[in-house]
Amino acid sequence: MKTILILCAIINGYLALKIDAETSWIGQVIEQKVKEFVMVAQKESEDKITKLEEHIRKQDRYIKGLNEKLEKLAKKLLVDERDDEANGNMGTSPNNTKILSEENPKERPDVRRLIKRQPVLATEIAFTALLSSCIQHPSVGHTFIFDIVKTNIGHVGSGYNKYSGHFMAPEEGIYVFSWTVVADFHSFVRSQIVINGCEFSYIMTDSDEIHDIHSASGLITVYLNHGDDVYIRTHSTIPGHGNVCSGGIYGFTSFSGWKI
Repeated sequence: MKTILILCAIINGYLALKIDAETSWIGQVIEQKVKEFVMVAQKESEDKITKLEEHIRKQDRYIKGLNEKLEKLAKKLLVDERDDEANGNMGTSPNNTKILSEENPKERPDVRRLIKRQPVLATEIAFTALLSSCIQHPSVGHTFIFDIVKTNIGHVGSGYNKYSGHFMAPEEGIYVFSWTVVADFHSFVRSQIVINGCEFSYIMTDSDEIHDIHSASGLITVYLNHGDDVYIRTHSTIPGHGNVCSGGIYGFTSFSGWKI
């Protein structure tokens, strides 16, 4: 019995040593894999950092070159302006050339200075747009898209947009807006002018009880800031009835505005 116990103890010790050895080997493999992964990740990060640094250096060189060109251009413009002032030149625009050809520049330096330094007038802003066709039973809050643009004078990228029906103020100031809505036979239409999403005023075009076509117009003046939004829609809560007409024998449903 004692011999058997000794033998069991020896076997248990052997198994324990074997398990420890296997566990140690697995740990070594995992540790090696982790090291390899870290090295690969570190190499990729270093490569990316190197590329970014090179890109930044190129951008710095490009910006430096632009700055040098700007400095040279600014110096040249400054020298040209001083030469013009010293020599009494007015530039080479058609208007200025005409002025110099009609009189001796040396005789009227005060006139030359006045013309050269006169302020530039603000850009004129105005538009007129029409509906190209009738609208059958417009729903509540229906935006009128006046897609025939007759006039649209102003800044590029703002003013009236024939695709959305909205006017965006290119600059702050006092504006006048007018709109006309034509109602079909036995129809009535309430139309609103909306500024930045809020009703400013509305009109009603009524030909409901008379076998005829009627039109009505609205006119407002309003101070707008740059980027303010203006458009025409049917009343947002009170429904109308029938059709909105435009073109042909009806006359046009239209939207106009200008800055004063």
